[in-house]
Amino acid sequence: MTCKNYRYLIAVLSMTALLALAMCPPFFPDWLKFASVIFFSKACHQIAERSIYVGGAPMAVCARCFGIYSGAWIGILLAPPLTRKLRQSKVLFGLFIPILLDVAINIVTDTPAFIRAMTGILAGFAGAVIALPAFIEETPWRRIRQVRRNP
Repeated sequence: MTCKNYRYLIAVLSMTALLALAMCPPFFPDWLKFASVIFFSKACHQIAERSIYVGGAPMAVCARCFGIYSGAWIGILLAPPLTRKLRQSKVLFGLFIPILLDVAINIVTDTPAFIRAMTGILAGFAGAVIALPAFIEETPWRRIRQVRRNP
């Protein structure tokens, strides 16, 4: 297995764990539910009315954040087969427009959780497809090794 494959595997496993924590399923022990809510509290408002419920309890994140994490997970899984042209195209940046519109509409009125989650999925997917190649190709570890070899 090459270094790139290890980095890709790390990205997939990390995003899978993050998504599982965000869902905060009802079968999690109470201490893990509490820990996931605290962990995500710095990145998400966690308003119960804007959350998706699993097993009668709200997730550790709101619907939009869950959509972003889900979209990022899908993007990480699909990024390798996507061609370089698609990754560099403006189409991916266009996938951020729906979430910007959703946030603007939320200033006036609330949008349903489904809409928030779908716009989050599009933005998370685009962000992952754009960012993943940078993580796989060029990482701080690679630069550290180069510095050690060429003092």
